[in-house]
Amino acid sequence: MVTVERVRAAHADAWEAEGRARAAYGGGAARVRGARLMASGLPAAKWNNADVTGADLDVGAVRRWYAERAVPWGLRVPVELSVELGRPLFVKRCFGLRRTGFRPASRPPELLLRQAGGSEGGRFAAAEATAFGDPVEVAEAWVGPVFGRRGFEHWVARRDGEVAAVATAVWSHGAAGPAVMLTGLAAVAGTTPAALPALATVVLERAFAAAPQALAHSHAEPGEDVTWLVRLGFSEVPGLLVRVVEERA
Repeated sequence: MVTVERVRAAHADAWEAEGRARAAYGGGAARVRGARLMASGLPAAKWNNADVTGADLDVGAVRRWYAERAVPWGLRVPVELSVELGRPLFVKRCFGLRRTGFRPASRPPELLLRQAGGSEGGRFAAAEATAFGDPVEVAEAWVGPVFGRRGFEHWVARRDGEVAAVATAVWSHGAAGPAVMLTGLAAVAGTTPAALPALATVVLERAFAAAPQALAHSHAEPGEDVTWLVRLGFSEVPGLLVRVVEERA
C-alpha cells in the first residue's frame, strides 16, 4: 500500500542522498528539529531545500545550516502544515508506486532505451540541458558530481540516434526503507509521446527486479502532464508546498 507518510519519507531520503553525494562540492545533509536538510552547493534555491517534517520547525537551526554553506535555499512543506517562512511558489505533486501496482507501458521498437554510463556524463548533461531548456553548464554542475556514483542511475531514450527522453533514478534506504526516486523526467519536444513512459518502464522494471519491496516515487509541478504516471500505476498523495526563503546567498 502506498501511504503519504512513506512517500514523503522516501522523498526526503532521496534528497538527503543528493546532498550527501555533493558534500565535496559545498553540499551536505543534516537533520534538525522539524526538518531534514540538504544542499547541493549550487547557487539556486531549487537545489538546496529542507523537507519540513513537523510544525515544531527549528527555524534558527535551519537558517544557520544554510548560512554556513552560503547557498540560497527553500522549504518543502506538507500541504496540511502552516509554515509562514519565505515566499510560496507552488505545490509539488507527489506520487508513489509499489511493484504489485506497476503497469508497464509499451516500448516502441524505434526507441533505444538504455542506462548512460562510463564517459557519457557530458553527453547526458547536454541531453538534459536540451530537454529542460537549461544552460549546459548548469546541467553539468548538477549531473557531474553524481554521474556514475553508486545509487544514481541516468537513463536515455534515443530515436534515430537523437535523444527522445531522459530520466534519473536515485536510490535510498532510509526512513522509508528501500526506495527509488524517478526524477529528471523530460521528453524532448517533437518526439513520440511514448518515449517518456517507455523509458520510465525500463527504469522501474530494473528497480523492482533489484528490490521487489522498494517504493518507487516521483513528483510533478503544476501543469505537468501526469496521466502517463497514473497509467503506470502511480498513486497521488497530498503534496508539498515549495517555499523559497533565500533567493540569493
